[in-house]
Amino acid sequence: LPGIRSIRSWNWQSNFVIFNGRGFSSEDPGFCSIKEADEPMNERAGMNNGVFSRILDKVITFLFFTIVILTILLVFLRYVLNATIIGGNELMEYLFIYTTALGAALAIGRDEHIKIQYFIEKLPPVLFAGARVLGYLLVVFINAVIVWLSFPWMQKVGMSLSPVLRIPTWTVQVSVPAGCILAILYCFAKSWAVLRRYAEEKGGRS
Repeated sequence: LPGIRSIRSWNWQSNFVIFNGRGFSSEDPGFCSIKEADEPMNERAGMNNGVFSRILDKVITFLFFTIVILTILLVFLRYVLNATIIGGNELMEYLFIYTTALGAALAIGRDEHIKIQYFIEKLPPVLFAGARVLGYLLVVFINAVIVWLSFPWMQKVGMSLSPVLRIPTWTVQVSVPAGCILAILYCFAKSWAVLRRYAEEKGGRS
């Protein structure tokens, strides 16, 4: 309604986002936060709680678990047995790089990246959708620049061998463009989901 702030809430019975003119109250049983309201949208984007994201989550969990095990083992060997694993510290660093690159992409897919939505949430539906899409496109631009600059970087120094494991450094450096490409795909999927959600909301109000 004109002059009345719309509240985005999820109608769990009809599985459709509705707009209403009631007062803003977190105690309203029909109310949920913007993030909660966007969860079904993310699911339909196919990259939030889908198979791909679950696989990526398991890969990151495995890498992190490996880092923890290596850390405990290296500390035990060093301070108890006065021994070490050759290349263990270097391997942990490389695993951490992969965990960071892949985890950053997954965070974007789950809307867990750092963002301030106080003002965006107060916008009318059309501006809200536009602001969300614009934000994703800016993230796409930043990651695309990183991907573009990564390949010349890998061509120059990627064939040099690591100090201890003696593996080509490009095997580690490739995690940077790989994570950025995944982030770009997530942004496009979520932008499409935002636009589709707005079209459904607009159709529901008409």
